[in-house]
Amino acid sequence: TSGDFMGFAIGPGGVLYGSGHPGRGEEGPFALGLISSDDGGRSWEPVSLSGEADFHALTADADGVIGYDASNGLLRASSDGQDWEDREAATGFFDLAADPASERVLGTTGEGLLVASDDGGVTFEPVPDAPDLLLVEVFADGSLLGVAPDGALVVGATDGTWEPTGAGAGEGLQALAIGPDDTVWLLDGEGLRRSEDRGVSLEVVFGW
Repeated sequence: TSGDFMGFAIGPGGVLYGSGHPGRGEEGPFALGLISSDDGGRSWEPVSLSGEADFHALTADADGVIGYDASNGLLRASSDGQDWEDREAATGFFDLAADPASERVLGTTGEGLLVASDDGGVTFEPVPDAPDLLLVEVFADGSLLGVAPDGALVVGATDGTWEPTGAGAGEGLQALAIGPDDTVWLLDGEGLRRSEDRGVSLEVVFGW
């Protein structure tokens, strides 16, 4: 599909999840709801909430899927991608990330504020001493990877300290994801880029 993706996440087993709108000339409802791909993004299938939800932020782990449904202003959670529970009326999440080792959920707001939930996304509090971030993801060890408003990649250690990796995103930043073996995927105006060293360096996998 060449659809207009608004939300994107990598789930267990490398399953890709997305949301957004049909691409130009493609058929389908204006809001795609939750869609998934098990062949690396070559083909996508509807999962649930087709025509009902427009997830602008998504995250997925072994506990299920959490998304910010911008069309309804709700944070929604599902253990199986089919049955959804509304967690709260949200003011707006720009990005979401689930900690694979706990129930912690991280999010960034439209103002760049990093917030965290220790109850699976029911309640959120600002993360102390965190820098402004557009996007955030969680490594397997619980440390964080974020993209600052200037594009710089920064790592947040579990002790609360933050350091730049030395790499950065280009203009047109769209998505950040961490897959198996802590492989980092970054989508920006240069194309799809990958890092095998936790964001220290980025290589172009597919450019445009």
